[in-house]
Amino acid sequence: MVIGAAPGTSCFGPAYEFATIIETDLRKRKIRDRVPITYVTPEPYVGHMGLGGVGDSKGLIESEFRQRHIKWICNAKVVEVTATEVVVNELDGKGRLL
Repeated sequence: MVIGAAPGTSCFGPAYEFATIIETDLRKRKIRDRVPITYVTPEPYVGHMGLGGVGDSKGLIESEFRQRHIKWICNAKVVEVTATEVVVNELDGKGRLL
């Protein structure tokens, strides 16, 4: 499952919340081990929130995602979505393809 935010998003918080809600639901259904979750964001790091971070949001979210086995991709640009995959390019700080 791929969850995330698009470039220009005005509020990143709901995407983080959705990722943890889905993870909790999958765990309660006892199928979490069959559903990998990846969080995709244009932010330079998780927890940036479009604000440069809020307190230790980077550390807190990274820790929570690790604990829940949610992978993340930052500086991401979604290139294509198909029935079976999401193709993502990772960009450097200047928007160039890595």
